[in-house]
Amino acid sequence: MTSQNQSETEDTRQTNVPKRNKKRRIKKRPFIILGIILLLVCLGFYINASYKSGLKVSSDHGKKQELHKFHSTHSN
Repeated sequence: MTSQNQSETEDTRQTNVPKRNKKRRIKKRPFIILGIILLLVCLGFYINASYKSGLKVSSDHGKKQELHKFHSTHSN
């Protein structure tokens, strides 16, 4: 066989090989974005609940304002 015949047979072998089907790939980007959005929403609810709980605790345990009379040492 000559070198030209060898290259022709190699070319025909490559073209006769059936192509493999590409595996169907699941795209990860939408799931990552959805996960981040869900995490941010949950974080927002947690912060809001903590803030309202803190306001309730501070109003329950806060000091009541009392009016005091001022007694001065100087008289006008």
